Formats: sequence, structure tokens, C-alpha cells
Amino acid sequence: MNKKRTSWGISALIALAAFGGGWATHRVMQARNPAISVVAQQEFAPHYTEARAVESTALSNSSANLGLFWRVMSLVRDEYVDKSDPTAMTYGSLEMMLATLNDPHSEFLTPDKKAKLEKVAAGQYEGIGASLTILARKQGDLEQRLVQVVSPLPGSPAEKAGLKAGDLIIEIDKKWIISHDPFHEVVKLQRQHADRKVVREADRQARERLKNSTTLTSTIERLSQMGKGDDAQKPISLLVSRGSEKLEIQVQPARASVKSVDYRMLKGQWGYVRLNLLNRTAVSQFETALKSLQPRAKGLVIDLRNTAGGQMDPTMKILSNLLPNRKVTQVEYRQEKTMKKKTLTLSSPPKPTKLPLVVLVNRGTYNVAEVMALALKSESKAKLVGMPTFGEASEIAMYSLNDGSAFTLTTGRYIGSNGTVFHQKGVQPDLRVAAEPKMQGVPEGDPALTAALNLLQKK
Repeated sequence: MNKKRTSWGISALIALAAFGGGWATHRVMQARNPAISVVAQQEFAPHYTEARAVESTALSNSSANLGLFWRVMSLVRDEYVDKSDPTAMTYGSLEMMLATLNDPHSEFLTPDKKAKLEKVAAGQYEGIGASLTILARKQGDLEQRLVQVVSPLPGSPAEKAGLKAGDLIIEIDKKWIISHDPFHEVVKLQRQHADRKVVREADRQARERLKNSTTLTSTIERLSQMGKGDDAQKPISLLVSRGSEKLEIQVQPARASVKSVDYRMLKGQWGYVRLNLLNRTAVSQFETALKSLQPRAKGLVIDLRNTAGGQMDPTMKILSNLLPNRKVTQVEYRQEKTMKKKTLTLSSPPKPTKLPLVVLVNRGTYNVAEVMALALKSESKAKLVGMPTFGEASEIAMYSLNDGSAFTLTTGRYIGSNGTVFHQKGVQPDLRVAAEPKMQGVPEGDPALTAALNLLQKK
């Protein structure tokens, strides 16, 4: 098979994972969504770093396992009572093989999903317009996987409806999104030797909840596409958990495209550039912005709030206009049993702006956008203002297969050029501003932006 590898720093990854905590739930969930299956639709701004060919001997050490696989497949093909679909079996096997890694960033993409990913990379989306991920958390002995908003895209239905970075979506269209074993409480009561009536009532409630439920997979599919027929015009009803609040939010799905870069002068002396996506179109748009702002500005604000990652190659090209040297970031990766590090550098000498820089960040600053923020902080001495970033440092490689399908695989972790580890920690701002903007990019309604301009004023 002819294979081509493309490295991806997955940004707004939509990761679907189901699991079973009790025997009954495990059976139900397997029927509706295979246990620990992972279907990443990579909703917005997927990004790659480089293309590499896979060595032809890459699978040679797995010949015994491959022989076992082909033996079973040939027996099913030849002896199964009904006609089988070899392609469906192959795709299903690949999906489950990658699911055993229990990594939401490593998953198989059918040709349709790969095509959608490439469309999204160009800034075209369908659905509510929010980057989503799966949050795995443990509270006591209760393990949960919850749909979490990484960031709403600017101008998207999600942003207009009021969804915010960090929101947890717990119900969709009045249906509970299965996040854990609904019989968890029943098992807990049984272990505590609770009264039988109490146990039976808990069991009844769990069964009722399961009847009116939907899976993570179905939820993500609903949020990332238009409805069909009459449903296409219907808003989606969401129950959202935000801190201690429970909010009911109505979102109308749409098809739209996102402008990668917005820019303007503020108060006649400060340049402001908002990077919505770090994709191919962002490079020329950023250079246009810089060319327009640089002659007039005394300082520059780079807004990476709710920038849900992007492509690494365009990110490097944008940084060549900002960094004083070639160092961008490091990647920690495994070589056999040893962890090693490599440095990612700009391909040509940078031509940095001489303007002082301040970078705005928040929890919606994700993956490659975090790499950019950290590089500007460590190499350009830019000040970061806002809140800690998401903390997703995974480097993901995408391998394109010759039938149009592909798969993604986590191959490393980004760390700062100075050794700063931000995975699951986030990049820390120099100045914390927790207040959210009422009007992002407008100083009078944006506390973090006001703080950034005050810092530039002092430089």
C-alpha cells in the first residue's frame, strides 16, 4: 500500500469515546457506540507540519499479527453465512485497532471524514461552529467523559448563542449525553448494603435515564453538521454546565467560512491582529495586516484568544515575521524505548518586526496556538495577557492511504524552546485578566485588551 505521512498538530479535535462501567451499560453502549471507540472529526483548523514517506519495512516486524488478521478475515469472507463487505470489515478493524490506544487524537478516517477534515482546514465548517474535545475526569470513583467546548469560532452560531471555552455539554435536545455508567450509583449502593427499596429506585432511575440518552458519537455528529429534512431548520437545544451554573442554550447550525485574520488600528497608535485560524490563508492575510499596521503602529497586539490551533507550517511562516531567531519549539518523541527531543526551527532567517509585542491568550488558545504564544514569550520577550491556555501539546501525524482514507496518530509532545512543559498545564500569562470581553477587540469592552495596551504604553 502506498502511504504518505503528514504531521498534524490537531487543533480543535472532536474526540468521541464511549466506555462501559457496568455489565448492562457496557452491553448497551457497545451496541450503540463500540467501547472506547474514538472518532475524531477534527472540526476546525486541523494542521500539519510536514509530509514524509513511510519506510516500506515499517510493518515487517508485525508479520505474525498480520497473518492472524488475514486468516480471520479470509475465513469470514469465505465461510460467513451472508455476504460480507471487506472494506467495511477493514475500516472497522482499523478503527478498533487505533481505539485500543485510548487516545482521542489517534483514529481512523474514512475517505468522507478525511475530505471533511481537508475542507475544515480551509476554514469552511458545518454545524454550530465550535471546536470541541472530550474531557476525561474522575470524581471519587466516578469516571466521566464529557463533551467540552474548546472555543467557539468568531461569528459562528456557537459564539452568537453564548457558548464559551470550557463549557461542558451534558444534554442535547433534552437527551442525556452518556458520560459515565448510569448504574454507577446502583453498584455503589449495593456495596454499601443499602436498603433494597433504595437500590431498586436507583436502578429504575438509571434505566429511565438510559432510555432517554444519546452517545458521544451521535452528539458530535449532530453538532458538526446540518440536520436533514425538517431538522435542518431546527435549533439544537443544549444543557450546558459552566462552573456551578446550568444553562439552557439554543444553537442554530449553519454552513459558513471563517476569515483567518482580522486586523485594525486602535486609538490611532496600536496595531491589533486577531488570528482566528492558523491555516494556509492566514499567512498572506497576516503579512497584509503587518504591512498595513507596521508603518503606523507603536506596538502590536496579537490576539490568540479562542484560536483553536491550526497548521504548523503556516504558524512557522507567521512567526518568521515576529521571532528574532529561528528557534520555535521542541518536540519530545519516542525512539524505540528512549524519549528524545528535536527542535523545530524556521526554514529561513526571520525578518522580525521591530514593534513591541503583547499576546492575548485564554483557555480557548489551543495546541499550535499555544506553541506560537510560548515561542513569542520565550524568544521575542512578548508579554502574555489573559488566562492560562488549554494545555494541549500533542503532535499528531496524519498518514494518507491510497484509497482516500487516512489515520492520525499522536507522535510527540510540544514543549517550549526553553524547555517549558505546557501539556495539561497550559501556557501561563505574565498578567492575568479573568474578566471576559463584552466586545472582543474593542478596548472599551475588552479588559484584557485594555491591559495589553497599557503594557505597550509603558514600553
